[in-house]
Amino acid sequence: MAKYPGGTEIAELAALKALAQPRRQQILRHLSLHGPATSAILARALGLNTGACGSLLETGLRGAIATERYAAAPLVVSADQNVHKTTVKHKGNGKTKTKTKTKPMAERAWLPAQTVGRVRAVEGVRAAVPELTFPAHPVAPDGRFLPAADGRTFYGYAWASAALTPFTLTRGDSPKAPTDLVVDRGLAARADLAPGDRLTVQSTRSPRTYRITGIAAPTPDAGRSGDLRRQTSLFFSTAEAERLAAHPGQVTAIGVLLETGTDIGRLKKDIAQAVSVLDPTGVDRLQAEQQRGNAEVNYLAMRLVLAFTAITVVNALAMSVSERIREFAMLRLAGATRRQILRMVRVEALTVLLIAASLGTGMALAVLTALSVGMTGNAAPAVQPLVYATVVCAAGLLVLVATPLPGRAALKARPAEGATAKQ
Repeated sequence: MAKYPGGTEIAELAALKALAQPRRQQILRHLSLHGPATSAILARALGLNTGACGSLLETGLRGAIATERYAAAPLVVSADQNVHKTTVKHKGNGKTKTKTKTKPMAERAWLPAQTVGRVRAVEGVRAAVPELTFPAHPVAPDGRFLPAADGRTFYGYAWASAALTPFTLTRGDSPKAPTDLVVDRGLAARADLAPGDRLTVQSTRSPRTYRITGIAAPTPDAGRSGDLRRQTSLFFSTAEAERLAAHPGQVTAIGVLLETGTDIGRLKKDIAQAVSVLDPTGVDRLQAEQQRGNAEVNYLAMRLVLAFTAITVVNALAMSVSERIREFAMLRLAGATRRQILRMVRVEALTVLLIAASLGTGMALAVLTALSVGMTGNAAPAVQPLVYATVVCAAGLLVLVATPLPGRAALKARPAEGATAKQ
């Protein structure tokens, strides 16, 4: 027979086996020595944080984003989306050291429209399809934006570039007039749209009402049985797409369709040589679409980090308050009311928040200033005040929620019982 501290016997074999598990023994030993603990504290004490972070990193490294929009284009030509800085250091004995730094640009770099002709003239190119990409959000009759399905983004294109997926019409006709519009099958099903209906679209210009002339869907040849999973597509006439793209004489990218039997590796080099604005790495089928996918992965990783941070902070604050049962009981025996104790807890929490926000802001500014000087030569980091205020307010909300609730639970005990409670 095994006994718990206090004399409780454990007679069941399954319970004995469960407690004999080494990891559970470590947990029980830590709890008996140090008292109550959060999951984050236990993970740190048992050395489990490294494995959890390693699993997250390994999952991110293995993750891949399949091509959707440019599935039918073996090659996609786009402008270099990075800023390059080359530094040459002269050493002794006539030796030099060259170092090049590359950083992605915040905004998309566009290609000159005459690049399409140069790409089309390369041997082995069957067609060079210019692409115009811009935000285009449909508006409901009541003036509200139509919700996107599963976090998809709304994009507008010229119908001339539909072959890059490829999209084909399932109903209706292609857009010809400036007020014509083709929507994809998913949007038509969600909003109950059909050819002949009217739909208002908010894009880079003032909202405009279009007449739906057709419904389009990706063909089965694109390697999918359904619609695109990461975006909703709206197709306009070429003239209207050029107006909404708001980059006269420029294109977002160029989809390249190959002649039969063309060697894709050789063609990639030939195009890179023909288009002077590109380096050889700028001609790639996945590059343009992966830039959008990389941004989505970065935002997801940031949300995970914030979620884990919030959970850890809430657990730590909740445990710090709940462990003060004896202190609260002594204060109540001395004449303090529950309202006074809760007010004290809130003031303490706000004090901790102010100190933490000040220290965190100082450390963040030091790092951001160094990065800003190294990348731009300007000591002022590009930090949006609204984003900073949102983070501070969210932290304040976490603190105010994580402290009073366990404080109320700790005050439920009778003062006489709480005064003799074990910390």
